[in-house]
Amino acid sequence: MTVTDFLLGRLKTIGIDHLFGIPGDYILSFFEALDASDIQHVAPCNELNGGYAADGYARLRGAGAIAVTYGPGAFSLVNAVEPGTFELGSMDRLATPAVSLFMRAHELDDPVDVFDQMLEVAQGLADELGGEVKDDSHSVLTPQTIEHCREEIRNYRHRYL
Repeated sequence: MTVTDFLLGRLKTIGIDHLFGIPGDYILSFFEALDASDIQHVAPCNELNGGYAADGYARLRGAGAIAVTYGPGAFSLVNAVEPGTFELGSMDRLATPAVSLFMRAHELDDPVDVFDQMLEVAQGLADELGGEVKDDSHSVLTPQTIEHCREEIRNYRHRYL
C-alpha cells in the first residue's frame, strides 16, 4: 500500500468526500490518485483560500482536508489555521520536510478522540515514510508527551467550553 492509498482511504473513512488542493511538483502523483478516487478534488485559487474552504467544510461536515506542496504556499495555508510570522531574511534557509496535521479543539465535540485518530494517521504515515512523529518543539513524541497533550486538551475544554 502506498502512502497516497493510505491517506485517501483514511480520508474516505472519516467522511471526506471533497479535498481542497493545489497540485504542485512534489505531489502530482497524489493528485493523479485523487482524480481516480471517489474523493472529489476542489481547486481553490490559492493555498490560503483553500485553507479557509477546508476549515468551512470541516465546520459543516466534521472534518476537512487540503493538500498542497511544501514551500511558501504551505506556510500560507498554515495562516488560515493560526496566523504567524517568519523572518523574511531567513526563509531561504528554512526547510521542513514534513507532513503537518492540525486540529482546532474548541470546534470539536470530542477533541481527545480526534487527537487520538490524528495520532493514528500520523503514526501510519511515519511508518510508511520511515519518519518520526514529532511534537511542536520538533521532539519525538513519547507516550508521556501524548498523555500530556490529552490532558491539555481536557483542561482546555473545561476552562473554555
